[in-house]
Amino acid sequence: MSTENKENYVADKLTYTKDKLELYLTKHDQYIHSDKSWQFWAGITLTLLVTVLSSSMDLMHFKHPFEFLFVLGLALSFFKFVHSLVTHIKKEDPIKKLKETLFENYINQPDRNALFIVKRVHSGEDQILVFKNKAWGDCYFLPYVRINRNSSTQECIRKQVGDLLDYHESEIEINQLLDKQEITEKFHPSERVVKEYHSSYFHLAATTSLKSRDISTLDTFKVSTKEFQWKALEELEADLSTQNKNRDVLDMLRDNKSDFITNSATFK
Repeated sequence: MSTENKENYVADKLTYTKDKLELYLTKHDQYIHSDKSWQFWAGITLTLLVTVLSSSMDLMHFKHPFEFLFVLGLALSFFKFVHSLVTHIKKEDPIKKLKETLFENYINQPDRNALFIVKRVHSGEDQILVFKNKAWGDCYFLPYVRINRNSSTQECIRKQVGDLLDYHESEIEINQLLDKQEITEKFHPSERVVKEYHSSYFHLAATTSLKSRDISTLDTFKVSTKEFQWKALEELEADLSTQNKNRDVLDMLRDNKSDFITNSATFK
């Protein structure tokens, strides 16, 4: 999985507070009308130039100190005109600048996550690893890690999920299950905003060199504050809280059950 362009993560629907939106538009208006001093210096320079050219002033031999100051003023105003004009020309496109501001500062920034299918077979039944997320009303979640621009490679993701499950990265291997991210939309309970979720799905298994505990033999285990357990897909689908809060993931598991669960390798 390679690092993706930041623009790929701009949501289709952007949410702002009224105050913030007004602030961005006000700054945009100020930016458009700022740095027009070149017009002022153009007027001064033209006025002084016309005065010099229409006078009998000898630019090589000044008859009066005032003539020298007059020419010096012309030179300085011309310098200021050129400098302000170049600054104005190099000024960033105001529409492009506004888009960058709006695309970087909206409330409902998408969550970018790597979700993991970890499978075991228990009493002839396929089960996958999950944990309950209290922030989402105790619904079941697959093990997942957050993806950002600095951790979007498979090496970084493998290290993150290794830390999540208390394994060294060399003890596990991951394989991406889909060629692209799946984009869904739902209400985030703690942020209290509807937002997009850009999810990549991975299969996770132990390497042959695994020497620490085998989580597939543990019905439940705890790592930090998360308590993991094994559930059949049908059990997850029967859980009302998971149906209400994590339906998009349930649908993904059901639609891809053959590849994600049935025909996938067990953890060890």
